[in-house]
Amino acid sequence: MLFARVNGIPFPRKDRGRPYSSYVKEWKDARAVRGLEIPDGPPPKSERPEYSCNVGAAFPGEKRAKSTWSDHDEVVAWVARYLAEPNARDRASQRGYDAWARQKAGAPWASVLERRGGWVAVREEAWERIGW
Repeated sequence: MLFARVNGIPFPRKDRGRPYSSYVKEWKDARAVRGLEIPDGPPPKSERPEYSCNVGAAFPGEKRAKSTWSDHDEVVAWVARYLAEPNARDRASQRGYDAWARQKAGAPWASVLERRGGWVAVREEAWERIGW
């Protein structure tokens, strides 16, 4: 994961209960579809590169989701988008937001909300923003 982070390669959020091996298989399958080489595993330790260096391994246009959210207004705007969904009004929960955010590229995780006063505070600010 260090290599992916440093090189700006998107890395999926780990779903609860999903084994890491299924992510590796998904990655290998995607490489096969693109006609790219599929490694059997990591090279021996003595032959491994320095994984903490950016070597430009990301494909053009590939971007990782933000890991730091310094813009409070942007975080509130994401929650407001969630609340504007037809079914969200009735079930506006942190768990519901998390499930929704997993399906939206670039959406902040619910854990980001904890640094903004928590789910309730951000949700209330988002409600005000959309006029409910």
